[in-house]
Amino acid sequence: MRRAGLYSSSQRPPAIPQAPLPTAVAAPAADSKMRVMRARWRAFCERHLLLLSITASALIAALLIAGNAVLTPAPREIAQQDIDDAVLHTLETTVTPSPAAKAYEVIRGSVVGVRGYSDHPVVEAKGGAPGKAPGKMADKAPDKTPGKAAGK
Repeated sequence: MRRAGLYSSSQRPPAIPQAPLPTAVAAPAADSKMRVMRARWRAFCERHLLLLSITASALIAALLIAGNAVLTPAPREIAQQDIDDAVLHTLETTVTPSPAAKAYEVIRGSVVGVRGYSDHPVVEAKGGAPGKAPGKMADKAPDKTPGKAAGK
């Protein structure tokens, strides 16, 4: 007598005694085999539902990616004529700076404002107060320390 497995969770169909069938009844036997196969397939799908869902999702994603790759047209190759046309269009539509503006931009960081003292007397400016020249800072007291600029 066979003992049933203690830790097995699989359900097996009860064993049906197989009696020899006449050849005329062979068609129902094939039908019962199909039912058994369907039942086994259904049980397999119920047991592995998560795995089958993940596999189906991965297959659908792969098909979508492959379909996108097939349906997307290839990019157009860039020829030398395309580059020449783009450069010509840029030269026609943008204003290039003058050579003087380019030179100013190059030396702009080196330009400094110099304020210093002169040993020459300040002359009277036209229309101004005596002793003040236009553009000079004559109203502040001069600082006689060497190396310092006036007013700092």
